[in-house]
Amino acid sequence: MVLNFLLKIMKKRNFNKPVVELAKELEMPVPLVKEALDKFFFSRVGENQSIQYQSSKGLEAKLVCYIIVLALSLNDFDFDAEPLRVFMKIEDNL
Repeated sequence: MVLNFLLKIMKKRNFNKPVVELAKELEMPVPLVKEALDKFFFSRVGENQSIQYQSSKGLEAKLVCYIIVLALSLNDFDFDAEPLRVFMKIEDNL
């Protein structure tokens, strides 16, 4: 459940909705959504005084690390990175 949520927010990268509305849309508890937004996005006040959440390269890398560690811990530290690479649209240069 949490891994799926982290993948969803990683794919989106920008949010212009209030935390409560976003939590309802993602079907996740408000405290979890708030914690994830605070940890993996920076916020700024946008037009109409609404809070906007955006990611940066550094915060996105932090989120990817969390996703990998969570996936490893859920699967007895056995992890096929190929589906994550495809999902994240990372080129295979090896």
